[in-house]
Amino acid sequence: MVKVNDNYLKLPGSYLFSAIAKKVNAYTAANPDKKIIRLGIGDVTQPIAPALIKALHDAVEEMGSAETFHGYAPDLGYGFSRLAITRPVDARSRRMKSSSPTVRNATAAISRRFSARTR
Repeated sequence: MVKVNDNYLKLPGSYLFSAIAKKVNAYTAANPDKKIIRLGIGDVTQPIAPALIKALHDAVEEMGSAETFHGYAPDLGYGFSRLAITRPVDARSRRMKSSSPTVRNATAAISRRFSARTR
């Protein structure tokens, strides 16, 4: 006879993506004039960007060598990753090709938000 693993009974009642969707919907309803940059779930209708593919390949290579291996990340992420995220974004150094004010405003807002959290 098959026995159910008791740990399944300890799992939370809602799935992460549905919890995120509920929060996004509630915020959107309460703030219809605000635009949301959705970074939580992603868009599976488009192929992965080449820059992301390269970064993933580089990370795999890095973790495959004893000299550059990092092991599991701390609960708040690696310090070097957090610094890279919080560094002010300079479109020229990142070679951003967009002249879109929306993209420029979004990157500036994200940079300010993360910088404020690390102070």
